Amino acid sequence: MGIRSLNNSVQEFLDTFLRSGTDASTPRSAEPQGLAASGGVISVYSDGSTVYRSHIFTSSGTFDVSAIGNFGSNVEYLIVGGGGGGANPSQGANRISGSGAGGMLSGPTPVTTTSYSISIGAGGAGNGPISNNGGNTIAFSQTAFGGGGAGHSDPAPTSVGSPGGSGGGGWYIGPGAGGSGTPGQGNPGSPGFGSPEYGGGGGGAGGAGQRRFGGAGAPNVYAFGPSNPVTYAAGGESSDHPSADRTANGTYSTGNGGSGRGSGGSGIVVVRYQIGTSQTGTAKATGGAISYSGGKTIHTFLSSGTFTTTSNISSAEYLVVGGGGAGGTGLNGGGGGGAGRYLTGTTSIPVSSSFPVSVGSGGAINFPGDGITGSNSVASFPAGSITAQGGGGGGGNANAGVAGGSGGGAGRDSNGASGGAASPGPGGNPGGTAAPTSSFAASGGGGGAGGAGQPFQAPPGPGVEVSGGGGDGLSNSISGTATIYAAGGGGSGRLKTSGGSSGVGGGGAGYADPTNPTNRDYYNGRANTGSGGGGSGYSSPYTWTPFVTYGSGNGGSGIVIIAYPS
Repeated sequence: MGIRSLNNSVQEFLDTFLRSGTDASTPRSAEPQGLAASGGVISVYSDGSTVYRSHIFTSSGTFDVSAIGNFGSNVEYLIVGGGGGGANPSQGANRISGSGAGGMLSGPTPVTTTSYSISIGAGGAGNGPISNNGGNTIAFSQTAFGGGGAGHSDPAPTSVGSPGGSGGGGWYIGPGAGGSGTPGQGNPGSPGFGSPEYGGGGGGAGGAGQRRFGGAGAPNVYAFGPSNPVTYAAGGESSDHPSADRTANGTYSTGNGGSGRGSGGSGIVVVRYQIGTSQTGTAKATGGAISYSGGKTIHTFLSSGTFTTTSNISSAEYLVVGGGGAGGTGLNGGGGGGAGRYLTGTTSIPVSSSFPVSVGSGGAINFPGDGITGSNSVASFPAGSITAQGGGGGGGNANAGVAGGSGGGAGRDSNGASGGAASPGPGGNPGGTAAPTSSFAASGGGGGAGGAGQPFQAPPGPGVEVSGGGGDGLSNSISGTATIYAAGGGGSGRLKTSGGSSGVGGGGAGYADPTNPTNRDYYNGRANTGSGGGGSGYSSPYTWTPFVTYGSGNGGSGIVIIAYPS
């Protein structure tokens, strides 16, 4: 045996011995392996002696299987629809019913080497004239239905909670009945109560709605393993009489129903399957979804948590993106929401360090008016905290854009008002300006990390004014896959406009034209990218029901990613 062959054999023995502490009878390359697949945010964890890889989809995409491996072709899925959203009626404004959670499905399914489309349901828009059901989530030919909107009284289409994955709560006047849930997915909402005056709570995956309180959600371990279960699909809570306002948005990527006037939480899909130890790496810390790619260990925080080191990390890369701002809603046009600030860099993290990581939520719509600014994302590294400010909301009618990580676009009728300013320093840009006079129904786009929001554009013809598109985001491969983050939302005018970077930012809706219902779509910023929501318009009086089912887009939630050599 030559020296090179001998050295190779000895190295293979040592590698295997160090892994097992016994012998070199099984080379690492011969160990069983599971599926080879891509898509979503990847998490690797152990359940006893079994190692799982999960793919977490908080926005629509594809699950791509390239090889089956040695553990069979079955995967397990969790599918949750978007939660329902509540109304903001003028009657009984402090007795808002709770909305229903999105439907929840789980189970096994066989896969082949192909691509599977994943469609994530948006949370139902809240704080508008009527409540809205959440969007359906679809994967593996299974549909988890969106949660039912809450019953309400103004403009008086119904006091009954809407049916859905889980049903919405009934209005207190009547009192209205709770909406029905879908068998095998969720539960009914509670009826309203006339004395004392409570709206009903929305149904959840774990139980029916109660008087005022929402039905319980249901825990699942597929995303992060048995030590970190996540509860999904909880029903929304009702507000009280006479003044207690319990309005809250459903948590993004859970399918929770909105409480009171709040919007529903967006849905989620998680796919998991067994893998071999040869498909893992070595982590030097805990926290977030842990994956391995390109010789690096990657910690992805889709929601707030704690990062704790078990070894010294001399050089860690980071990406911190704030939550995106919501689009504005104005008379005939609102500005696009600005993206959350986008920050990258490197830092050292000593052994035995433990610090909080906060992931900013996207701003919610505010009907009518300026979009709500997104929340900050913060990584409190020992060497100094990194704070990415949330994106500014788009301007409502006659308002300038709101300042933020990137600024929101100015609303229509603001007579050339400026877009919102960006936070000082890198990672953000200002929003676009609106039309110079009120005779043009056009707004500005929200700023993105890669460029400013576009301003109003001169009309190419009578009645076809063009609002500004959202500023572009920036691509980053820290997760192991090139992904665009922090794109601005498009402004709203007579024509639809696009969000930044191919739809990562929400597109702006066309203004409220009752003769053209297809021109009233709204688009949210993509979850966990920090992108801004699209603006939208309404007409006065807004009496035609198809329009008020829609509104501006919510901002996309932020993200924090930390990566280091394995």
